[in-house]
Order: sequence, then structure tokens, then C-alpha cells
Amino acid sequence: MIIQALLVFQLFTSLSFAKTFEFKKEEGQTSFMATALGLKFEGKGTGPSGTIDVSEKISGELQFQLDTLDTGVSLRNTHMKDNYLETKKYPNATLQIEKIEKFNLDNPAGKYTFSGKLKVRNIEKQIENGTLTIEKNSQNLDIKAEFDTKISYFSMPIPKYAGLTLKDAVRVVVNSKVKGT
Repeated sequence: MIIQALLVFQLFTSLSFAKTFEFKKEEGQTSFMATALGLKFEGKGTGPSGTIDVSEKISGELQFQLDTLDTGVSLRNTHMKDNYLETKKYPNATLQIEKIEKFNLDNPAGKYTFSGKLKVRNIEKQIENGTLTIEKNSQNLDIKAEFDTKISYFSMPIPKYAGLTLKDAVRVVVNSKVKGT
């Protein structure tokens, strides 16, 4: 009887640590930064949607609608979406979080390193050494994820226009407000 009680207590204790974080696209922003000859180019879009479950193992996937990206220049947007990202054929990018180093579920505020997989144009590439900053804000968590990737990873030509060629390296930043359930 005592052993059964201990097993039930252990089950409930382990379940109480499970946590799901829900991301809603309207409560965030995704952006990228690229450079060409010292000039900076930025695109901004909605936040990601999806859920990340955090317990003993991290699991979940965030999805981002590529067609929401806006660089502030209509012609550049058209070239980016039609010629490079091919958003009609590949409307979403996904980020699968695989590991968050030393994540503290009881007090998640802090700065962490994460790894996962980024999928763009149906091509999946490993992301290493991304940074994740979490701040508590009343009932929500403010989450900022940053990582570097390369255009060439996803079988896209390096964008060129009017004598400018983007560098292959791209910085991605995701900001979101999430509620844990």
C-alpha cells in the first residue's frame, strides 16, 4: 500500500513539472537581418505559432508564415518571396526545438542556449548555439530567440540586385509573448 502511494505521488509530482508554452502569431514578431557591402537589410513578419512542451524532454514545433515578411520595399518583397523563398510553393518555415541547456522550469526567466532544426523550402538544417532569453511579465513570458543560419543551406541562390549581393549569413530573431499551461 505504501509503495503504491509513493508511486502515485511520484507520478503526480512528475506531471506537475510538465509545461506547455503556446505561441500565437499575433503575439509576436519574427525578423531577419542580412547584409550586403555593409548595408543592413531587415525583414519583419508575424510571430510564430505552435506549442513547445517542456518537461524532462523538450518537444514541439513553431511555424512561421513566410509570406508575412516585409522588408519595407515592395519590389524587394516580391523578389524575396517569388524568386528566393518561393512562398507560394513553400508557405511556412518551421523551427523544432530539440534541447534547451539547463532550462529551469520552476523559474524559467533567464538566458539559455538552444538547439533544434530549421526547415525552409522543405530542407531541414540543424541550428546550434541559438540564444533564448526569457523574462517574466505579469501572467506571460516574454521570449526572444536568436540564431544564425545561411541562405545557401536551403538551396536558394544568394540574392543579388542592382550590383548588391547579400552575404550568405542571416540572423533570425523571434520575439513572442507566451502563456504557460
